[in-house]
Amino acid sequence: MVEASDIVTEKMINQFIDPEEYIMVSDKCLKLKANGTADKIERIYVQTTEHIYTFKSGKRSRYYHIKDVGAIIRSSQTETDFMLFFYNSDDLHIRSSSAKELQTMLTLRFFTFNRNYTLRIYSVTDNQLCLYHQTNNAENKMNKVYDLPDDSTRLKDEEMKGEDEYNEEMKKKREGNVDNNIFANLNEEDDDEEADTVGELPGQGEYKGKTKKIDAKDAVSGCFNLYANALLFYFRSKTSMMDADPCWSDGVTTTRSSTKTSSSSLCSDVERSARSSSLNARSTRSSTQSR
Repeated sequence: MVEASDIVTEKMINQFIDPEEYIMVSDKCLKLKANGTADKIERIYVQTTEHIYTFKSGKRSRYYHIKDVGAIIRSSQTETDFMLFFYNSDDLHIRSSSAKELQTMLTLRFFTFNRNYTLRIYSVTDNQLCLYHQTNNAENKMNKVYDLPDDSTRLKDEEMKGEDEYNEEMKKKREGNVDNNIFANLNEEDDDEEADTVGELPGQGEYKGKTKKIDAKDAVSGCFNLYANALLFYFRSKTSMMDADPCWSDGVTTTRSSTKTSSSSLCSDVERSARSSSLNARSTRSSTQSR
């Protein structure tokens, strides 16, 4: 048998759904009306392991199943006022000096009944709290019309996250989204973009500021021209070094002359080869464009 206390009397315990329910927390409170004014008669709030009870003058006035609590809506302006929202019952709007403790104990016990669900805790102004009390009336609830604060007002640090919400967050992290995955749009292709496009440059001439696409053939041709020019520059530099090196002026005129001639000949061959490659690349690009 549960023992009585200074607040919870033996008479109250006998009105429990099950007299063997263990009392987790209890406190004196005032019931708040929809306009925010407090009832003059004090209530006793009792939370057991199974239910929430309120007693008025020693008589049970309300009781709720803990597992049926839909949300906690708390005042952001006071530390005493809050409302317990229920989908299928009248809401409980009260003022208690132990409001924080009552909400904490309720959150912990709710989780043991509903591990899959998060008991949401909202923080709103006093005027908004009264408005939610008014709009969540019996008529609206019978028509399945519920009015809850925006998700941005939730106090998620004080909630115990249910498994459903936790799994949903883990799924989003695994799949990624626009905010968390910087690579999300890399595989997207424009409908008008060719498959062999490898880059874009600012347009010139007829494009008038539009983007000009560079196909793979242009890229290969450009790389080959760059390689040929680099090779040509190398041999020209080599020839200049031969002319400037003093070791070539020590009577080895024949060797120097023949080397210079061969170098110049090789340089000319490279020039011709580079020019020929450049012309071939241009002709190939022109024929591709005409097709």
